Amino acid sequence: MLAPNFARGPFGLNYSRGDGRKDLLAGLTVAAIALPEAMAYAVIAGVDPRFGLYSSIVITIIASVFGSSSHVINGPTSAISLVVFSALVFLIRMPASKQPKACFFSAL
Repeated sequence: MLAPNFARGPFGLNYSRGDGRKDLLAGLTVAAIALPEAMAYAVIAGVDPRFGLYSSIVITIIASVFGSSSHVINGPTSAISLVVFSALVFLIRMPASKQPKACFFSAL
């Protein structure tokens, strides 16, 4: 039997109000860092900062729904940006007609 202060989660996991408060605080802390960072990366990319906000929010929702771990890092980070740059740097020498196709396949 579960203790009175525990609720059964959607996947049969025990989750307390204390855990919820900790998760809320962690989410607010990450948002305080990730949202300005996403806007800065959008400015660096030469697009409107709101697209950085959209991408940060949408990728977080997608990662939380389809993610395999509660410790997965998503959104724009310095390490991920370097990996993406190194994967896409070959596009500079590629003919312009093949660049969109290469970007699509690199995203997969």
